[in-house]
Amino acid sequence: MEFKDLLELYKQGKYEEVIKSAISINDFNAIFLLLRSYIVLKCYQNALNAYLTYRDYLENNNLVESIKIYLYLLIKLNTRSSKISDEIEYFRGKKYVNQETEEFLCKLEDYVDELKKDNETKEYFSNEEIITLLKSNDENKVASALNELVSNKSYEEINLPLIISGILKDKCELDCVYGMLLDYLIFVDYNDTFLCKSGNNYYQINPHNMVIEKNEQNNLIREAMNFIYAHEKNVTLLNLVSIYFLKGSYLLAPNFLKNSIECASYAVAIYEYVNTLLGLDKANLDNSETYLYFLDKSNIELVDNYHSILLKL
Repeated sequence: MEFKDLLELYKQGKYEEVIKSAISINDFNAIFLLLRSYIVLKCYQNALNAYLTYRDYLENNNLVESIKIYLYLLIKLNTRSSKISDEIEYFRGKKYVNQETEEFLCKLEDYVDELKKDNETKEYFSNEEIITLLKSNDENKVASALNELVSNKSYEEINLPLIISGILKDKCELDCVYGMLLDYLIFVDYNDTFLCKSGNNYYQINPHNMVIEKNEQNNLIREAMNFIYAHEKNVTLLNLVSIYFLKGSYLLAPNFLKNSIECASYAVAIYEYVNTLLGLDKANLDNSETYLYFLDKSNIELVDNYHSILLKL
């Protein structure tokens, strides 16, 4: 696929296809379309993760557009003012590009103020729109709705946890969307019991009883991702691994990662899964410091188990 084809997909509103295809196109504009697709779908954290992965690449090719997108995401994610001020100083410390860029850099505080005003006056989804999105089988639409629920409290007049619980009871079978909705119920410590089918097994689960285990898994994944961000040099691999680390985690319930061996085995499976998606030779992973690090700490039987889970993505 070429950039013009990707742009056509974006114009047609096929944002999920843009997200899947953008990283395989050798054009920095494709990454901007990836970011804008995440933004349209209100997946702001995913957009920020992708931006940070490709930060140098984007800023070296189009600094002004990069700054606009980055500051927009920081505002959307309610980043503290001191962090935003630090980023403004970072941008102003970059080497001279041209007069137009210098003039833009001089007015960054005003630009941030405008972004904040726009953010305060934004239109939220209606209750009906939120419910429609939550009932969708589209991962990005569900993610968009859940992002709204977490970031503001304008939906408290309706019992959304009860509605989500009803959706899960109807779905029953674990997939990515099920895992995302369950994750939200765990986040709000919702107390209700229902069945969940994973593979050939049925589980009786209660989000209230899963809070501690889910938090422990979050800590394990956070530590693993911090290591990966610090050591992985292949930015394409890094971006996809970070995406599938999160996506795959939604399929781990109710058997969450419990220790470093399980987490390392999960990391190895993610690396191998992404490597296959990219159509790369196994030797590509044998040269990866991060992959070999986790492989040394993993359990092969567990790796195979996580492979079977990832095939459901």
